[in-house]
Order: sequence, then C-alpha cells, then structure tokens
Amino acid sequence: MNPTFLYGFRATALMVFLALSPTVSTAQDAVNTDADNVAIGGYDPVAYYTESRAVPGDPAFRHEWHDAIWQFASAGNRALFATEPERYAPHYGGFCVGGMLLGSREPIDPEQWVIIDGKLFLAGSRSDIEIVMEDPEARIAAADENWQTLGLTE
Repeated sequence: MNPTFLYGFRATALMVFLALSPTVSTAQDAVNTDADNVAIGGYDPVAYYTESRAVPGDPAFRHEWHDAIWQFASAGNRALFATEPERYAPHYGGFCVGGMLLGSREPIDPEQWVIIDGKLFLAGSRSDIEIVMEDPEARIAAADENWQTLGLTE
C-alpha cells in the first residue's frame, strides 16, 4: 500500500476523531474572564444581591475562585463571596443567559442582569433578559441543558 495514502488516511482519521470527541473544559473555561483573568468585567457579584444593582469591584478587594479573579466593592462583600461563592457567583459562569439559550458562551454587559429563584443571570443586552422573563422556567431549563452539553460546570 502507498505510504502517502496511509499517512493521509491516518491524518484524516485523527481529525475526525478529534472533531467528534467531547471537549475537555477547564474551570477557567467555565468562568467569563477578560484578558487579565478578571471575572464578569470586574463587577462585584455580591452587590447584585445586597444592593440590587450592578457595582464595579475594586481591585483592592480580590478573591480567586475557579481559577479566576473576582473583584468586590468592599471587604465585606469579598468575605461573603469567599464563604459561599456558589451562592453569589452568576449562573453559567457569568456568560450571557441569552447566549446559553443558543448553546454558546457569549459576552455580557454587567449592567444587564436578573435574579431568578435566588440565582444571578447576566446578559449581553436587555432583550436577552426579556426573552428569559417571557418563560423563565422553560428558558432556564433549556439554557441549563446547553450548559451541560458544553461540558461546563459551576
């Protein structure tokens, strides 16, 4: 058999195998970070709950969790997060809830958010929030399924 044919066959088989294999995600893949590894645009995830508004975090109040740097508006908020990060961290690692409905990790506007059943959801636009709010239970269930399909965990 021609060695060039075998090489081509093996290369093609490898590409098909890699394309069909599930991807391995790291914890960092599961958190929406910027080039400096800061989560959710540097906004304080606790403030959404305690102040009912989006508040930029201060780099002086940092905490590392899930291989990402989280920033907070105060030492108190940092302490709350450090004690219970799962309670305060945004769902889908801070990726857009609308994007997750489509099965993709999309960027957010930290000013676009909603808390549903005690969970923080961030979005890229107000329309993403409106779509979720049309039928929160069904839309979140669909986005949760896509999150699992992507192989990401929180």
